Amino acid sequence: MQGLSNCSKSVEQIKEDISMPELLQRYGIKVNRARMIHCPFHGDDRHPSMKVYPDSVHCFACGFHGDIFDFVRKMDNCDFKTAYFALGGSYDHNMANSSREILKASYERKRAEKKAKEEAERKFFFELTFAMEICRCADEICEIFSDNWCYLVDKRDWLNYCYELKYLDRKEVNEIDVIRICREVRKRGLALG
Repeated sequence: MQGLSNCSKSVEQIKEDISMPELLQRYGIKVNRARMIHCPFHGDDRHPSMKVYPDSVHCFACGFHGDIFDFVRKMDNCDFKTAYFALGGSYDHNMANSSREILKASYERKRAEKKAKEEAERKFFFELTFAMEICRCADEICEIFSDNWCYLVDKRDWLNYCYELKYLDRKEVNEIDVIRICREVRKRGLALG
């Protein structure tokens, strides 16, 4: 095939630049007024059986359907890469490196997000279990029926419920509320101890 430029283009740019009738013309295939051609992919096509569309072809006899890349691959018995280069595509090393850098940055960002999430989960677990321990020891650190004792005993059941919900039932809890209560429990517990 001759006359194709050798500039670097994307697949979509090549499809926009080269219509199917233009590609057929480059192969020396004439399209009739009904936009039909004799299919080059099966023998003995006495009557034109391949319909030509602006961006593709379809053979009603053998069933071949494809765009310009598929047509070149079938005509030249080649892979997509060869068809891409034949239609004017080229490999841009700088573009490949920048794509690799983008993928690497994306991977690093996801890895950092995962690490931050794991750290936040670890801190949440520590806050919750520490507050649960303070509430469990309410009888030892507070005078029974004092305001602090009542608060800690009340929050003990709630914190145990949140723990079971999150870690045993694997359901969501409002972590902001849990942390707020855990900090208040810790403040009251440490002030007494």
